[in-house]
Formats: sequence, C-alpha cells, structure tokens
Amino acid sequence: MSGAFVADIMIHVPVHDSAAAIRFEETLNRFAESRSEVLEDDGDQLLMVRTDFIGGTMRKTVVFQRRSDADAFTSFLTVAAGR
Repeated sequence: MSGAFVADIMIHVPVHDSAAAIRFEETLNRFAESRSEVLEDDGDQLLMVRTDFIGGTMRKTVVFQRRSDADAFTSFLTVAAGR
C-alpha cells in the first residue's frame, strides 16, 4: 500500500502582552502579503493560526502544510525581529 503522508509544520510564538500580539498580527499580515504571488499560483492555503493559553501565558501556533512556507516564515520573523 502506498500513499502520501502529510505532516503539518507548527511554529510556536510566545505573545507576552497586547503590544506583542499586535506586532505578531502585523508581521503575519506582512508575511502573507509577501507570499501572495505564491498562493495565486497554486491555490493552497498558506497558514493557519491558533491561540493557545498554557499556564496563563498566551502562545500563537502557526501551522503550515509546506516546509518551504514554514522556512520562509521563520526567516521573515528573524528579519522582523531585527527591526
């Protein structure tokens, strides 16, 4: 029996306060805009975001279907953090 196995790639981003949550959303929007041409070509969903609360701390979990998108996002976060 053969078949493809698809695993989601998850990136966890701690969000400590409302200012950090706003910066995260702005960064996420800029990233999505930067990848919009890729999305138009293949029609796949770029990412999904969920909010988790663990021990009173908020954490955003960004879920990708493709490793290339996850890699691009981590690079984008690194550049955005340096601003």
